[in-house]
Amino acid sequence: IKPSANSWRRVVDPQAKVQFIGALREPPLPPEEFAARLARAIFTNGKADCELVAGLYADTLAGAFGHATTLEYKFAAWGDAEATAMAKVLPLATRATYLNLAGNSGIGREGLDALAEALRGGAAPMLERIKFHNWVNAGLILGGGWGSKADGLRAACDERKIAIIEEALSGQSDALDASPVVFFFCFCAFRASLAA
Repeated sequence: IKPSANSWRRVVDPQAKVQFIGALREPPLPPEEFAARLARAIFTNGKADCELVAGLYADTLAGAFGHATTLEYKFAAWGDAEATAMAKVLPLATRATYLNLAGNSGIGREGLDALAEALRGGAAPMLERIKFHNWVNAGLILGGGWGSKADGLRAACDERKIAIIEEALSGQSDALDASPVVFFFCFCAFRASLAA
């Protein structure tokens, strides 16, 4: 499969390279929402084609997303809407053991609480680890960070014994899986401070 920012491979293959760091990569739509959007489209054979395509999507989602063990969404430019959308499809991730949300500091309490509620409801029953970077503890000018906003998610993970890997970005490249990105952000902040 030729990798792209929007391909199924990006959802299920953790080895696929992120081509656009910081580019929005949306979570998959739940089959019902996909079918609703599809119903507004015009097909040659009308309703029959719409139902066929909706069924194919649901089967593909169940196969690709449902069998993925790693859900890789680092630096996907997510906010509350995307985290809430992920919470809706997380019950379909029956084999996922790892969810990487690192670098999505735009997710606020609403999105984190939606993820927590999904986990409390039994979503992703095999999930063992969730990863995110805590930007605030790093003392960088990037802002964000989940801090106390993630208390509900932390509690839900504690209830399910899901480990949260919460790394502070500190500029120590050996501790980072995105050191080129961090270097770029630090470089930009340094240049901005020189210009001021």
